[in-house]
Amino acid sequence: MKSKVLTKLDTIGRYQEIRMTPWVYGTNESIEQLFNVPAFFNLSPLNTLAHEPSEEHKQRSYIVPIRYFDFMALITEPASTVLLPNLSIDKGTWSLNQKENPKLVINGVFAISEVVSKGFFPNDKLAGLRWMETDTKRSPVTITNKNGEYAGLVVLSKPKIRKKLNIVNGMPQFRVNVKLHGNVVEALDDMNKTEMEMKAAARVREEIISTFKNGIASKTDLYSLEHVLFKKDTRLWKKIHQSSLQPMDAGSLESVHVEVHLDHAGMKLLPHHDGPAAPSTRKEAGS
Repeated sequence: MKSKVLTKLDTIGRYQEIRMTPWVYGTNESIEQLFNVPAFFNLSPLNTLAHEPSEEHKQRSYIVPIRYFDFMALITEPASTVLLPNLSIDKGTWSLNQKENPKLVINGVFAISEVVSKGFFPNDKLAGLRWMETDTKRSPVTITNKNGEYAGLVVLSKPKIRKKLNIVNGMPQFRVNVKLHGNVVEALDDMNKTEMEMKAAARVREEIISTFKNGIASKTDLYSLEHVLFKKDTRLWKKIHQSSLQPMDAGSLESVHVEVHLDHAGMKLLPHHDGPAAPSTRKEAGS
């Protein structure tokens, strides 16, 4: 991936025996070691994360797995950033008979733009990515109280995302709106439903902005916002690319608005206090 990616994949597409549906990963590990990592409970290797990542993604969505045909379609799409999951080996979490029991894990992505890798981004730099993916099934968010102490956990799912483009002084700026539904998993503080929604929305907004800035710091558009400009104003996109200007910078994300609606709190009720019907966290992205 340090060179142009497509030149290394030409052989795959020329064999009729090879299907276009396998899951695709990047890795820094030894290929031999990856394929020797055992599955849980002595199951078939087909039950490992490498062969079936969608089941784990349904339970805890963080990085969306990608199939070969989607990867090949996106890698040649102008102004898009392909996020290739990084497959690694976790040797510290699991043990069997008090011995190390390594398992496969997805611990980040390789960002690929214009058919060239822009580098590796670990999970802790990608917290907001899950809220900008419509394929997100369910993902947890921690809630803190006024003292910054852990106060609960909510699980959010199926984000509805809107990206609005504004042209300011000939440069693109984006407004992002995200709406999420979820439920309460744990509540350890005397916090009502509206307060939990507001806290969760603020946390999601913070993660979205932080991940965007992590990408911009490495000159990478992790959310493919530039693709919105390409589709809506191709002439301007070409003009910017032909000049020495950078189409995306830290100020390109003008605002982020997040709404969280908690549908239920399980068998236990939350305290009911008067409050606004829905949370609003519309603020300037740079604030």
